[in-house]
This record gives sequence, structure tokens and C-alpha cells, in this order.
Amino acid sequence: MSYMVCHFGKYKSGNVFGLQKHNQRENENYSNIDIDKARTPLNYDLVNQEDINYLKRVKTIIEANRRSERAIRKDATVYCECIISSDGAFFENLTDDKQKEFFKSSLDYLKNRIGEEFIVSANVHLDETTPHMHVGFVPIIENSLSAKKLIDRKFLREVQDQLPSYLKSHGFEIERGIEGSKRKHKDTKELKKELDREYENRCKDINVAEDYKRRLEEQIERLELESEEKTREYERVTQILSENSLVMYQIQEMEFEPVMFSADKVKINKVDFERLKESALKAYTQHSLYATVSNQIESLKKQNEILSEESKEYYRKWNSALRDNSREVHEVRLKHREIISQKDDEILELKKELLQKNKFFEKYNLDALYEKFIQDEIEREIERYRKQIKREREKENSYEMGL
Repeated sequence: MSYMVCHFGKYKSGNVFGLQKHNQRENENYSNIDIDKARTPLNYDLVNQEDINYLKRVKTIIEANRRSERAIRKDATVYCECIISSDGAFFENLTDDKQKEFFKSSLDYLKNRIGEEFIVSANVHLDETTPHMHVGFVPIIENSLSAKKLIDRKFLREVQDQLPSYLKSHGFEIERGIEGSKRKHKDTKELKKELDREYENRCKDINVAEDYKRRLEEQIERLELESEEKTREYERVTQILSENSLVMYQIQEMEFEPVMFSADKVKINKVDFERLKESALKAYTQHSLYATVSNQIESLKKQNEILSEESKEYYRKWNSALRDNSREVHEVRLKHREIISQKDDEILELKKELLQKNKFFEKYNLDALYEKFIQDEIEREIERYRKQIKREREKENSYEMGL
């Protein structure tokens, strides 16, 4: 069974342009090696027919729906994004049309939950390792711009519960994440920092499971060998019993004479008596050994059954745990790739901005003006210092004249 990946992020206005560049693939080059540029034309937006200006759309939505006339803080969250995805196996079992229907159904749920009028875009990326969708929206609730009020714990819990159920009702075999998990929604910076550590921990868990599995298999193999050995011993005892016990015709050939005046006693030839005695002793010893070996075999069979059941139960639990681990690692890796691309976009934009400023400085000779301004400031500071020294000396002279 595949699990739902549904992650929310909150962003200030300074981050929106970088998200736009990444989501709409407006850059020429990306450091994210998972982006296959040959497949980029397969990407699509379920909201817009062509590329848009995110900030303009955000501003339009805010102006149309925000009631307060107060100025928006510069550090306010004006844009949120929800990433929808699952594991690779889930998408491999879907046709292209069914895959598009999956993303469209997810978007329909978010429209009903958040409000269609607040949705900015819904970019589906098919040019990376795992298909996923970025749903961008403006966090407006009750005519107020507030990501904190909209995306709270109750909201996140309900979406995690309702969205997988909604998709299952539309024919998609997908489950919610681990219910009751203590994992918190983290911003992209926190996820990036935790990626390596979390992946390493998952690998350790897998190694522990594999080690325990190996020890169980060795123990079961040892018990099977002991069982086989005891079975062979059992067969040997049976053979010995067959060879050494007196057969019926030998007993029938023995001659017995009644003892006078005794109804429960007979007289037997001494040689026959010794043979009978020897056979009886052997039979007693061998039957005791037979019983012991039989009990040991039964005990080993029970141990083997218990260990086999324990092994099956352990495999079942660990397979479930490993699937959960794989889903979480996939989610963190997916977000990690998004962070790298977004940060690359932001760095590229900062470089462009710096280049434009440099050109502006060169065009209007602002570098020379700035240097002149600094030189004038230094000269004024020196002049102020000279005047201060002069005043101090005048005070000293007046003091000496007074003496």
C-alpha cells in the first residue's frame, strides 16, 4: 500500500518569485540533477493555461478578499504551497490519464477546503524522479491574511485524514501517513537539515531488522538440523529394536513346563531364559531411548513452530515499518530537492539584482559619488577633531593665565 505525501510550506513575498521560477521552469539551468529537461514539456498547470506572475496574482487576490485597510507587514506570509505526491510504485501503476485524474482530484479537495478563489496555481511536475504537484494559494481566512490561523494543527490533521479518504472514494488505493506520529510539519530549512540524519537513522533501522532476521534464520536452521539428527536417531533405535528384540516365532518355539502345585508358574530351559532376559533388558533400554528421542523430536518441532511464527510476525511488523520509513525518507528527499531548486533560483535572482545595481552605479557614476561622499565624511571628521583639539588647548592656556 502506498502512502500520501502532503506537505505545506509558508512563504514571505521575497520567496514568491523564486518559487514561480522553479514551478514554471523559467530558469535555463538547474543544479537539481533529478530534473530531466527533456521531460519538462510534459509538465502542466491545472489552474492556468500559461505562465503567470505569482506576485501580481497574489496581490490581486489579497486586494479582492482582504477587508483590513492596514498596510501588510513586510515579513508577512503572503503565499503558501502544498506539495502532493506519493511513492514511485503508486504512480507506476497509473496510466497518464489516471495520474492526471489523481492530481485533479487532490486539487478539487484543496479548492473545497481552502477556497477556489484563493488558489494561485497547481503545477504538476513530471520531469523529476517522482511525479508531484505544487498547489500555491493565498492564506486568507475570514477576510484576513493569516497563514497562522488557516494552517494550524487542526487544519493539518484534518487534511491528512480527509484527503486520502477522498482519493480512495475516487478509486485510488492510497493511505494517510502514520496516524498519531509525533513528526511535526517543518519548514523547508528544518527538513533540509534533518535529511541526512533521518536517512542515516532509517538505514540503521533496516540494518537492525536484517540482522535480527539473519539470527532468526540461523536459529531455525539449527533447530531443523537438530530435528533431522534426532529423526535419524529415532530411525536407528527403531531399527535396533527390530533387530534385537525376540521375534514371535522364537518366543513360540520356547518350551515351557508347568510347575507342580502352582498354577501361575512355569519351568523354562535355562538358555531360553537367558535369551528372554537379555531381550527384555534390551527392549526396556531401547524403548526408553525411543521415548526420549520421540519427546525430543516433539519438543524441537514445537520450538521450530514457535520460532517460525515469531519470524513471520516479526517480518510482517518490520515490512510495515520499513514501508513507513521509505515513505518518510521519500517525502524528505522530495522536499530536499525542492529546497535546493528554490534556493538556486533565489541565488540566481540575487545575482541578477546585484548585476543590475552594478550597472546602475556605473551608468550614473555612483561609484565615484559614493567614494567622494566617503572622502568628504572623513575630511569633516578630521576637521571636527582638529576643532576639538584647538578648544582643549585654548582651555589649557586660559587656565595657565589664571594661575
